[in-house]
Amino acid sequence: MLPIETLISIVIPVYNVEPYVAFCLESVVNQTYPNIEVLIVDDGSTDGSGKICDDFARSDTRFKVIHTLNHGLSAARNLGITLTRGEYVLFVDSDDWIEPIAVEVLMAAAIKSNADIVACRFVKEWLDGPSTPLPETTARGILSGTEAVEAIVCGGLISESAWGKLFSRELLASFRFAEGMVCEDVEGVWRIASQAQRVHCIDNVLFHYRMRMGSIMNSASRKMLTDYWKATSGRRRVLANRSAKLSKFTMDSCIRSAVFTWPRLYALPSCERENASDSIRDIERFARKHSVGAFKASGLPLRISLAFLCVGWSGPLSDTVSFALNQVRNLLHEGDRRPRYL
Repeated sequence: MLPIETLISIVIPVYNVEPYVAFCLESVVNQTYPNIEVLIVDDGSTDGSGKICDDFARSDTRFKVIHTLNHGLSAARNLGITLTRGEYVLFVDSDDWIEPIAVEVLMAAAIKSNADIVACRFVKEWLDGPSTPLPETTARGILSGTEAVEAIVCGGLISESAWGKLFSRELLASFRFAEGMVCEDVEGVWRIASQAQRVHCIDNVLFHYRMRMGSIMNSASRKMLTDYWKATSGRRRVLANRSAKLSKFTMDSCIRSAVFTWPRLYALPSCERENASDSIRDIERFARKHSVGAFKASGLPLRISLAFLCVGWSGPLSDTVSFALNQVRNLLHEGDRRPRYL
């Protein structure tokens, strides 16, 4: 029997998600673990999201809505952290939803293992395709903070997202997400894990991640691209010397990031490209410095290494080379119809 006197804080940032937020909040209302406080931070929504949140708060005393000016997801999460009273904190994004047993199962795992973080699996929900449970291969059992960082960074055995994890409030006391940054999870979650003593990874699928074109990570804006590069390259600067495994995987991550971001930044209108000039030059310098090594030491596919070489030395050809090599590979594997990605 769980000690239901333990209060769990659920932080939900909300911004212009009127079609989805009620479904999200209803999934929280239906939790089998009753002792929760729900802190909804309405980050300056201009649609009907705020009113929907207020309606839920009027009907359920566990809900509290804080209306703010728009400062971004990180600022909303940070504000939620400062207001939490629970022993553990769970982040839920307002266009996603959680299983009715999510809090109960996560809490049971935290108590059983005395964990600072409990991480579960999630389902990627496509609007026009089959659901995909992820990660396909997961870390399981009790990990140290160092092992958890490797599981997050090296192959995604634990997802990089802030949602899908129960955090002890004590662990979050001195942490804040980087405000003004789009890729705050890539930049921040491994930092939280590095401070943990025990991270419990469970196999339960408890979160549903809605894939939609309007979401932050599906919008290839200049800011998303530059922030993604800053997050991956910054992570490498901190972690590369901690272990050979982290050195290899952070290098591979930076190579993939460079191949993804550079041609898209280069393709922006001239005024936008000028605003991204610092990141463009930084990516080019990195590619020129490491392109030869990418062939010698990396286990990346040849098309990625070639595209990375083009980033440093041929600029706009990087995306063309990557696309061409993908097409060749697809022709060679035309019987295999699984989607292929960089």
